[in-house]
Amino acid sequence: MLDDMGVTIDPTAAGDHKPTAERNNQTLKERVRVALARLPYKVVPKVITECLGRRAAKLLNVFPQKDNISSHFSPQQLIDNVNINYKSDMVAELGQYVHAIGTDSNNSMEPRSIEAIYIEPTKGQRTGHRVLN
Repeated sequence: MLDDMGVTIDPTAAGDHKPTAERNNQTLKERVRVALARLPYKVVPKVITECLGRRAAKLLNVFPQKDNISSHFSPQQLIDNVNINYKSDMVAELGQYVHAIGTDSNNSMEPRSIEAIYIEPTKGQRTGHRVLN
């Protein structure tokens, strides 16, 4: 079946890796290490570390690549058919100190915002942002 589609399987031995896959892994690890080093915290919660990996992978797929199928469209546009929205997706950097505003606003003297650490934008029917309080 794969021969009919023109797909060639190139298996590798255990412990041996394809150079392009290794380079992609190194790039991803470097971006996570740099992001961790830029954070002003001595101890980083697990949720932030996980989000750093997701964010690094997502940002690699946001912009068009030279050797990609298309030099005009990013991998995210080709696969998900979604353009990046800078107003909602790039509001703050991961780990940045933010004041998050809740939905309920009453006329009391309680603060209307919470102090939090920005995590990531949420996707789905109701777009918003995840914060660590």
